[in-house]
Amino acid sequence: MTAERAEEADIVLAASFTIDPARETMAYLSDLLGWRGGVEIAPYAQVFQQILDPMSALRRGSNRASVLAIRLRDLIAGDQSPQDCAEELAATIASVSWPAPLLVLLCPQERPDPQIEAAQGVLAERLAGQLAGRSNVSLARAEDAFALYEVPAPFDPIADASGHVPYTEAGMAALGAQIIRWTDAATRKPLKILASDCDHTLWAGVLGEDGVDGITLSAGHLALQAALAAQAEAGRVVALLSKNEDADVLRAFDERDEFALPLSSVLARSIGWEPKPQGLAQIAARFEAGLDTVLFLDDNPVECAQMQAAHPAVTTIRVPTDPAQIARFAAHLWPLDLTGTTDEDRKRVQRYRDEAARAEERQHAGTLRDFLASLQLRIEIDAAAPADLPRLAQLSLRTTQFNAALKPMSEAELAGQISDPAALLFTVRVRDRFGDYGLVGAMRAQIEGARLSVDQFLLSCRALGRGVEHAMLRRLGEAAEQHGAEEIALEITHGPRNQPVRAFLAKVLGTAELAAELPPDLAEGTLLRPACGYRAAAFDADAPDAEDRPAPASTSGSDALTRSAAYERLSLELTSARALLAALRGSALARPALETPWRAPAPGLEAQITAIWEDVLGLTGIGAEDRFVDLGGRSIQLVRIHARIVTELGLPAALTDLFEHTSPAALARHLSRTRPQAQGAHARIHARIEERARKMLAKRLAQPVAQPGTNPLAQTAAPQGRTAKP
Repeated sequence: MTAERAEEADIVLAASFTIDPARETMAYLSDLLGWRGGVEIAPYAQVFQQILDPMSALRRGSNRASVLAIRLRDLIAGDQSPQDCAEELAATIASVSWPAPLLVLLCPQERPDPQIEAAQGVLAERLAGQLAGRSNVSLARAEDAFALYEVPAPFDPIADASGHVPYTEAGMAALGAQIIRWTDAATRKPLKILASDCDHTLWAGVLGEDGVDGITLSAGHLALQAALAAQAEAGRVVALLSKNEDADVLRAFDERDEFALPLSSVLARSIGWEPKPQGLAQIAARFEAGLDTVLFLDDNPVECAQMQAAHPAVTTIRVPTDPAQIARFAAHLWPLDLTGTTDEDRKRVQRYRDEAARAEERQHAGTLRDFLASLQLRIEIDAAAPADLPRLAQLSLRTTQFNAALKPMSEAELAGQISDPAALLFTVRVRDRFGDYGLVGAMRAQIEGARLSVDQFLLSCRALGRGVEHAMLRRLGEAAEQHGAEEIALEITHGPRNQPVRAFLAKVLGTAELAAELPPDLAEGTLLRPACGYRAAAFDADAPDAEDRPAPASTSGSDALTRSAAYERLSLELTSARALLAALRGSALARPALETPWRAPAPGLEAQITAIWEDVLGLTGIGAEDRFVDLGGRSIQLVRIHARIVTELGLPAALTDLFEHTSPAALARHLSRTRPQAQGAHARIHARIEERARKMLAKRLAQPVAQPGTNPLAQTAAPQGRTAKP
């Protein structure tokens, strides 16, 4: 199979089997999410080559994400044992520094093989151990997708034998959805706040009317509550937005022991009779979160519409009103998916509580100088360690306002620089008497003779306004002095959101032009200043703007509305492989204009074959004499058509028949001629089977009756020297 690549692929996919049929689902869901790139499938059966070649499509790093779909039996070479193959594959994957997020998708085979199943377990165990701490590599199992998207029979042995396509259309649709869902979770801007309604969302009923004892909890409500509790454990803010009395809601959480969402997991509440958009805006401001990092859940379509009108950047999703649908809804709520969660993420909720304590302290402190003195602030700027790399890579992606160069850093890239003696990689940590801010900043520089070139200077907004940014400049000045550099070149990109860092550099280093918005052709540059200017950077706590912090930035409302609509469809409608395939077929194209005159398919076999062609090719109005190649058909689609003719029509067609008889009419004529012979052969086979069964039954009746509790069919001994087979 040759690779088909968009100009900039979102996903590069390498598989040990033919995975091309999943492309259609992946393309459909990518378009639904508003992605601009495409899907590139690496050359067929080149898994190890793609992993080992640094210039391969899988590793070149310009894509959004990379995926390895592995069916272990496909990779076993010669007399190699399955376990040896698993060990080799795990070591090979772990030996690579992956520039883009990587998913390793383990796929099953139809016939269980104890050795291969054990080796699959070894592979998963080795990968989990060897990749621990590498937040950009994930492991998943295709069986989970088959279960989630309701594909009880995912295997297609006929297509597997003829074209190495092991799964049915439904199975491939589930795999495609699993890959797009993981890619979305691994690459989108992470959510910070999950705000949920209460009545008819977290429980059934209206609390103000039914009372604490009158509201009911279905399995779906409990599933949604449990999902929100898991989000709190992962470091996201769970908030309640409800038109109720606050005391009533607190009583419900206190008295209903069966709640799966404890009140301790709820970090913010806006409960009362004010408009929900107003309450949500206050919560977002409290946690310094952009509205595009907020998810709002409500069963009421009017409340959802009001939220979208007031705050289009918020991801707003309507919760189904039928309690029986809520469990499925929660399982398909893509924004809740988490990948690459770091220790910093898990500690975030405690840091929010610490920040609330600081805010209260600030209200009682007279001046900023007094407040900072009371904090007992400690700033630690040290050389980065390997354990810091996942968080540093995460910071480079998430920090958009106080980030000078706006250059994403991968763990692979950072790992190489730790061992480079000419490279400097600094981490910035902050703590005070209220708690630990964590790893909040980074700087990266290269020693180039008398110059120190800095291409990373970034700091989380939660640490701004306390002199941390000034300490970072001083540390760069000290590093330049230590290495004999007289000047520092700081790389700056003028992005849509990083005006705060440019304004800071303009003020401290005396470069007023940095604060201006430059035209696109002057969007990037290098600030060259003497190192002594960096060493003299000082924080003035008495300055009027000393406490100023940038307002959280958000993406455009139109993008968020597109995303909200997509997530709502994915959680309410596209929750099974059947629904995915129906959506794909609903977008079928009309038959292209051909030189071949159109003729309606004749009733019977010709019409049946044409219907299969239309289904697989995604076209309507195919004529009986239309040639497969003229319709734009691909060889992999021919494999699927062949499998469906065999399984659905019961015809013993060979794949070569489809290559030789290239229109529905020609294929129908050919199969009509061969069908009587095939039916006669089938009849003779069935007659022999029935005769053998009659003889076995007569023999069984002549034997003694089996003892109770035994299986008479299991008492027949195998011929000597041969193992009985089921």
